[in-house]
Amino acid sequence: MKRIVWEIQPLSTIKINRYCKKCKKKTYYHSTNAFRINAQKKQLDIWLIYQCQECKNRWNIEIMSRVNCNLLSKEKLDQYHRNDRELITYYTMNQEFLKNKKRVLKLPEYDINGELGLFDTYYQLKIINSYQISYPILNILKKG
Repeated sequence: MKRIVWEIQPLSTIKINRYCKKCKKKTYYHSTNAFRINAQKKQLDIWLIYQCQECKNRWNIEIMSRVNCNLLSKEKLDQYHRNDRELITYYTMNQEFLKNKKRVLKLPEYDINGELGLFDTYYQLKIINSYQISYPILNILKKG
């Protein structure tokens, strides 16, 4: 039995559908790939910045609120200050995190890397999905 591996590669990040005050309608917001950090004494607030794809109006998603700065390691705090790509990807591609913020999400389009096509015999298929996005398996099989 032949083994085939497919890897799902999203073409963008997850977008959020919400009401834009400037556009006066619901639009999609996408990540700016930047964090906003506010410190008040020893308390930190950390947000991920999103913007409207039509008018560029900004909106912040709360990541942490009123957290004592001593609870974060220096390395982790530095990642937030540097807008660390891996950390941003973790939040922008984490469907559960975004869903918990009570938002309507638009999952990104994706490509499949691996051997594709119609098969005339039995195969063992392994699907690798590195991100926290749950695509319907039937759609993945149709696309592949």
